[in-house]
Amino acid sequence: MYEHEIAKINEILLRRFEFYDTDEDTKEHSGMINFVQMQEILRGTSHLTIKEINLLLRDYVMKYGYDNIKYTSFADDLYDVRFELAKSRLMDINVKKLPNDYFLKSGKPIDSEGKM
Repeated sequence: MYEHEIAKINEILLRRFEFYDTDEDTKEHSGMINFVQMQEILRGTSHLTIKEINLLLRDYVMKYGYDNIKYTSFADDLYDVRFELAKSRLMDINVKKLPNDYFLKSGKPIDSEGKM
């Protein structure tokens, strides 16, 4: 569902990550940037929501600390964050507003023994 959009966002942000990660002498990239740089990049884009940014930053601190964050796995990390947000939105449904027989009508038919 999100793959195409995440791939485009990754492509755009990869250039920003590499800008901070480029070695002046060799022009090579290590694949790592610090927390402050990651925070600046994520907060400077309009492609991510505030919730996504906060969840990504929290996950990076928990996984890598504040020193070196591996940005090469950004697409997978963003996919995981979006999946978690979608899952939590589904959990926010107010079940009390649904009709009493909502789940019975939306499932498979039940036989006389109560089995599907």
